[in-house]
Amino acid sequence: MTVMQWTYDPNSTKKADGVFPGYRPRVARSGKHYRLDESPYGRIEIISMRGWFLIAANAPPEVASPADLDCLSKDIIRHLQRERPPLVPWKIVPGTSLDQVLRHLNRRGPEEKAQALAPYVVPYDAPRGQALCGENRRTAAERLAGWIAAQRPGAPLPAVTGLPGIGKHRLAAAAAEQLQVNTLEMPLRRVLLPRMLQTSSELFLEVMVAVQRTEGALLIVAEAELLGRIPSTRRRMFLAELSLVPRVVLLVTQPPQVSVGGLIAMECPALATAAEAREMLAAAYPDLEIVPQALEMAVRAASVPGIGVVPGRLLHLVGLGLSLGGATDPPTQFTPDDAAPAAPLVERTWTVPEEEADE
Repeated sequence: MTVMQWTYDPNSTKKADGVFPGYRPRVARSGKHYRLDESPYGRIEIISMRGWFLIAANAPPEVASPADLDCLSKDIIRHLQRERPPLVPWKIVPGTSLDQVLRHLNRRGPEEKAQALAPYVVPYDAPRGQALCGENRRTAAERLAGWIAAQRPGAPLPAVTGLPGIGKHRLAAAAAEQLQVNTLEMPLRRVLLPRMLQTSSELFLEVMVAVQRTEGALLIVAEAELLGRIPSTRRRMFLAELSLVPRVVLLVTQPPQVSVGGLIAMECPALATAAEAREMLAAAYPDLEIVPQALEMAVRAASVPGIGVVPGRLLHLVGLGLSLGGATDPPTQFTPDDAAPAAPLVERTWTVPEEEADE
């Protein structure tokens, strides 16, 4: 890293006015890097890192995490140590302009961490009605929590497999609850793959920076079957980096069957009985009376031979039935008249055509 030549920047100084109440920092600029000479934390430097900025200060309120420090080059570390007094890495934030960084300077806590991870990693909130019901499912969550707790760098990663709607997310979230950690999600289809195909190397680096900042949480990598469509070298690199995250679980949707090596897989159990289905519906709709005949119809339509009752299909069927049946608001009863029009729609729309499954 070359020695920076700082020049006073009146426009940036105007932008920084008011960031720290009681202080009026003057801002100097060297290319895409900035220096604030007055703040509650001493002198601050903002160093551009290709889509991210490192913020360092003489006496920051907190120190960057070990994962952040691993991302810094030796040249940057030497530059910070050369300053007198030395600059201490404070945090890494996303952005390409000073305006974006200034918004982070006084922001701390969960809100900042969530924004720093976006758009690659987002907080996961379980949808309404996703209670983990059924003895097999609760046992699977306990086993998955054990797998996650036993993770070691370079070891096979835990994965949950199953049909759409089977409850893979809820199972992973239940494991996080047992481990008493928060849950974050990296949805590959919506976030990773389209961009990786455009700017693979730069995006890969940025995503890995985001992934490494998930300390203290369980990272859910959803739709991990898409890794089977990434070139094998990059896939191995991706999995190797993921194995360094303290807690991570991959969710693999089946069908279609896609082989992704380097995983230790657990099949997500379905609901095994009508009683378990009733238990889940009671959690989702605590004030709704489920007529026994309607429950029987719904369970039959939401079942897959050899697997059991798929929770997502069951919840979809009840919600659809209440809408089609013109139920009161809030609904008080789910009847056979509600289940009848919804059952064939659910059976038809949740079935994967053979030609699609074979792709």
